[in-house]
Order: sequence, then structure tokens, then C-alpha cells
Amino acid sequence: MNPKLKKTIFFTLNALILAVAFYFLFTKVNMTFSDIWNFLLHANRWFYLSLVVFTLFLVMQAWNWVQILNHPGRLIAQTKGLLIYINSQFAKYIPGGVWNYVGRIYMTSQAGVALPHQMLTIFYENVLLVMAAAIYAVYLLYLLNMLSLFGMILCFIGFGLFYVFYNPVTRWSEKRLRKFKRFRELQLTLPRKTFFTFLTYFLISHFIMGLAYWMLLKSFGLEDVSLFFAAGTFALAWLVGLLSPLPGGIGVREGFLIYLLSFEVSLDMATQISIITRIWNVLSELVFFLLMNAYALLKKGWKHT
Repeated sequence: MNPKLKKTIFFTLNALILAVAFYFLFTKVNMTFSDIWNFLLHANRWFYLSLVVFTLFLVMQAWNWVQILNHPGRLIAQTKGLLIYINSQFAKYIPGGVWNYVGRIYMTSQAGVALPHQMLTIFYENVLLVMAAAIYAVYLLYLLNMLSLFGMILCFIGFGLFYVFYNPVTRWSEKRLRKFKRFRELQLTLPRKTFFTFLTYFLISHFIMGLAYWMLLKSFGLEDVSLFFAAGTFALAWLVGLLSPLPGGIGVREGFLIYLLSFEVSLDMATQISIITRIWNVLSELVFFLLMNAYALLKKGWKHT
């Protein structure tokens, strides 16, 4: 296919998806800016506690990336890595869906880390993110009766087989990926033990994310929603948003949240929660950003005293 035609089709599809998502949100949301502002001003302790816990999740996500980057030896300081991660994170809202990675690569290169190793780190980061979210999503589908017990067992058997045949699967994946120009020099070097150790870190961070979302739902007075429903709901919506070509998964993630939450609450309530969730997400990113940059400025000041 002609590259220009391919780009045009890709851009058109992105624009259509974004238009549909925003049409749905603006026509179905019975929530004005003043309603949102009023909610934030009068939010209860559960909302602000969830904000703290979600910020902790973001810190752990950044920490996970630094751990992969520093394998097998330390290439960058932990605090430097956290700063790079959050300072590049807001670029994900720029159309294209890659600018946060571009910014992260640029700043990490400035810190002296070779580009091939960075690309390998980002590859593993995304594989582990998707796997961790998928595990929670499978259990959510079972809770919603969209997946039978037998189907869930098959999924986890597949996961077990991946563990057993990790090395052959890795070699097979490496050969297939090298057919693409950008992965021509790719070498999947993480040993099985290290890969599954990192996966455990991502599973823990996703649990913290689910705990934060469960607290957010409690701030809306939803007392009967289970922790694992909340964790699975946000993990699945977050996964779909991650795979979406739209900036920050905006619109698509909200749409999936509305659909999944509608199993527990009314459509109007589900829509309001999805909008507040996006604001809550951005507020946590701002908190993380301010804390890390304040620490960096203080540290710089200490060095000059």
C-alpha cells in the first residue's frame, strides 16, 4: 500500500473514532463544567484518598520502567528515571500516541542510555502492561458472566504454557518481530525468571490501581462494588485506551468505562463517573509531576549550598 495512502487512512480512522467518542460523550453527559467543579470542591475523603493511592500507582508504573531499563546493570538513578517518566507523560495527549515515548527516549538518551536498549525496554514495558491488565480483565469478564469458568481456566492454562515454553516463544517472537524494519536489531534478552518477576511488579501496580479506583467508586456512594470488579473494570478500560490510537486513549477509555460500569449503576451515573475518572487521572499525574519536579529543584538547590 502507498505510504501516503496508508497515513491518510490511519489519520481518517483516528479522526472518525475520536469524533464518535466525543459525540457520545457530549450528547450523553448531563454534566456541566460547574457540576464537575462543584463535585471536586465537595468531594469526600474517599475521593482524595483514591487520588493519593492512584498517584502511588503512577509512581510504581514509572519505577517498573526504571527497573527494566536498569536490567542487568544500573544505567540511570531511580529518581532521575521517575523524573524523566513523568515529565514525558503529558505528551501522550498529543495526537499520534507516541510523543510520550519520544520525549522519554530523548531525555533518557541525554542521560547516556543507548537507543537500542531503550527500545527494548519500551517493548518489554508494553508487553508486561498488556499482560498484567489482561489478567485482571479476564477475571472481570468472568465476574460479568461474559466468560465461562471453563474459558477462564483455558486462559490461565495458556498463561501457564507461556511460562513453561517461555524460551521457545521468545525466540519465535524475536524472529517474527525482526521482519519489521524498526525491530530488525531487536534481541529479546530478558530471562524467564526476570520477565515474570517484572510481571509480578506490574500485577501489584495494577492491583494498587484497582484499589484506587475502588476508592473512587466509593466516593460516589457505591458501597456494594467489589474490589476485583473495580480493578478489572479500570484495567480493561485502561487496556483498551492503551491500545487505542487516540491521544491518551481519550474518549475510548471513557466509553468502555461507561459500558462496564452500567452493569452496576445507571447509564447517567456511569457517564458521570467516567468523566470524573479522566479528571482524577490527570490530577494524579499533576501531583506526581509537581512532587518529582519540586524534589529535583530542592536537590539542585542543596548541591549549590
